[in-house]
Amino acid sequence: MGLFKTEYCAICGKKAGLSGATLKMDDSKICFDCFNKVALNLRSCLENNWDIEDLKKYFEYREKEKDIIRSLEGKELEYRKPLPYLYLNDEHELLSAMSWLDKMGDESVDVFEYSNIASIDFSFVPHTYKEGMLGNNIIGNLFMILTLRDPNLNLHFLVDKKRKQNAFMNSAIFFNQMVLHERLEDVEILRASLMRTFMLARERKEMQENANDVSGLVKKKRARNMLLFDETEPLSREKIDTVWKRMVSAYQNSSLQDERILIERLNDARDTLLNEVH
Repeated sequence: MGLFKTEYCAICGKKAGLSGATLKMDDSKICFDCFNKVALNLRSCLENNWDIEDLKKYFEYREKEKDIIRSLEGKELEYRKPLPYLYLNDEHELLSAMSWLDKMGDESVDVFEYSNIASIDFSFVPHTYKEGMLGNNIIGNLFMILTLRDPNLNLHFLVDKKRKQNAFMNSAIFFNQMVLHERLEDVEILRASLMRTFMLARERKEMQENANDVSGLVKKKRARNMLLFDETEPLSREKIDTVWKRMVSAYQNSSLQDERILIERLNDARDTLLNEVH
C-alpha cells in the first residue's frame, strides 16, 4: 500500500500529482496543465475563493473570451490606469487586471467587456511584509472583486500594493489606519464611476439587442443576468423574489440617481421572470 492516495484532476480526469493545486472551497484537486490554463493574476482566487463549479465556469468564459482576443489582434490599444494593475480601454469597452509586463490582448491575460460586468467592489487588506531586494515595506494590498453576468462568477484581482513612503511614519498600525481611510474614500469614488460606466455600456448593448429581439428571448436572458441567474437554472416565484429582495435591499435607501435606475431595472427583471414562471 502506498503512502499517498492517487488523486485525479476534477476537470480533465488525469492524475493530479503534487504540482497541481487544491481548491480550498471544496478540496477539489486539479492537475498542473489545468492549473496553468488559469491566468496568473487569478491563481490565488482559484485556490482560495473558487470551488470546482466556479473553475468550470471560468474555463467556459475563456472559450468565449477567445473571440474578444481575436478582435484585438494587430490593434494598438490605448488604456487608462486608475490603479497600478487595473487597465481600462474605453474605445473597445474592455477591462483587464494585469502587471506592466503583460499586454491587453495576450492570451495569458483575461479581458472583460464593460457590458458583462454586473458589479465591482474593492477590498483593502492591511498587513506588513518585505518585497524585493531593497526590502520595501508592503503595508497592504488592494483587491478588486468583479462579478460577471455571463457566466455568473466572482473574480478577485490584486490591483494595488501600498508601500510605506514616509520615514516619519514608523508606526505600522498608525500608517495602516491612515492608508485604509484614504483608500476607502478614493476607491469608493472610483467604484461609483466604474459602475456607471458599466451600466451605460450595458444599456447600449441592450438597445442593440432589443432591435433584433422579435421573440423576447433576449429580454428573458437579460432579466436572468440582471438577477444573476444562470441561463438554464430552474426558477420558481419564491427563488426569484428572494434574490430580488436581497438585491433591492442594498439600494432601497439610496438617493443616488444611478442606483434608483438600477432598482427600476431589477424590478423590470423580476416582472419578466415572474411572467415566465407558471
